[in-house]
Amino acid sequence: MEQKIIFLDIDGTLTEPGHNEPPESAIQAIHQARKRGHYVFLCTGRNYDMLSPLLKYDFDGIIASSGGYIECQKEVIYDCPMTEEQKQTAMNILKENGIFRTVECMDGSYTD
Repeated sequence: MEQKIIFLDIDGTLTEPGHNEPPESAIQAIHQARKRGHYVFLCTGRNYDMLSPLLKYDFDGIIASSGGYIECQKEVIYDCPMTEEQKQTAMNILKENGIFRTVECMDGSYTD
C-alpha cells in the first residue's frame, strides 16, 4: 500500500465549527489511518497555542499560523515569526488607520 499524508483543517473538518474537540469518529479515523502507515497532519491558520486541546491526539505533524510554523514528527522544520521591525511597522500602520489589531504568536493571541 502506498503511504499518504493526510492534512486536516480544524474548524468544520476535524471539529464542528466553534468546538475544540473532534468527535470520536474522527479520532478513530486518525488512529486507523496511522495504523495503516499513513501520516496525519493538522493544517490550520491557527497559532500553535490555539492547538493545545488537539495536541493530545499525537499528530505526525503540524502546519500552523497559515504555514508560518511547521513541525514534522515533533521536530520544528520551519518557524518564521516577524522581526521586531516588521511587527512595529505593521502595528503602527494598522493603528494609524484605525484598524483593530490581533497579533498571534506561538504562545497566544493579543488584541488592542
